Amino acid sequence: MVLRPLADPEKADFEAIIDCVQAMSPARLSRLVAIMALYWLEYNPGEVHEVLMQLRTWLELEPAHPGIKQAQNLIELTLHRRPELDALVASCAKRWSPERISPVIQNILRVALVEMTVLQKEPALIINEAVELTKLLAEDDAYRFVNGILDYLHKQKLTEDT
Repeated sequence: MVLRPLADPEKADFEAIIDCVQAMSPARLSRLVAIMALYWLEYNPGEVHEVLMQLRTWLELEPAHPGIKQAQNLIELTLHRRPELDALVASCAKRWSPERISPVIQNILRVALVEMTVLQKEPALIINEAVELTKLLAEDDAYRFVNGILDYLHKQKLTEDT
């Protein structure tokens, strides 16, 4: 199933999105909610807590859903480290200026990099999750770009720093 509510809201099947989201693991849901909230905040600046409440309501999630707290942590870490995350991506996306990378893809990359660098999660798992979320949210072949950037950063840049 392809959700793509961010890439093309007019084509989104919101009932299918809600069904899909409610079946996700808390970890995947936290990543999805973080990406959606970051996208939202990019165009409608506001408080993270308010955006999370709106998304929780829209996605019909329980107030105490564990994915919401995890998403808040991912959002705050991503917002705090955005310049350095964007610099990492720019360092290996030589032919891609930031303006050429869609906001959805930028946020998928940012969240994945936070998990890989700050939270020290298993890179292979995080890259796979980013690819799967890209398949849900973005253009048909965007997952290849996400996979290439994250794999390169993991193998070249991030391992050099440790």
